[in-house]
Amino acid sequence: MSMEEKNATAQRQHDFGCYLRGEEPSSLELERAPLLEDWCTGIVYFGRENDPRNLLLVLEGIVIGHPELRNCTRIHTSQLIWLDRSRKWARTWNRVYRLGARDNDEANEE
Repeated sequence: MSMEEKNATAQRQHDFGCYLRGEEPSSLELERAPLLEDWCTGIVYFGRENDPRNLLLVLEGIVIGHPELRNCTRIHTSQLIWLDRSRKWARTWNRVYRLGARDNDEANEE
């Protein structure tokens, strides 16, 4: 494991511990986070398909302000780690996302 991967793993562990204590990402981190609009939860396979052990919970939606993707691109995120109770932000394996309007179908299910 590279030093960068070790640092990312340590950051995820730190973030998860903070969320368990009721903390949220800092206002600066949220300000810099990409925005996900028209979002919903989804399930994707990794590795061998049709093996239920290879399912990941992700977010799907239209991203704005992502450092590596074009604006208004429909994406699915990396594995979802934490979804804020108020549905204002989420933490995936790779980053924090601000959450905008939800997909109409998912919003109506509540």
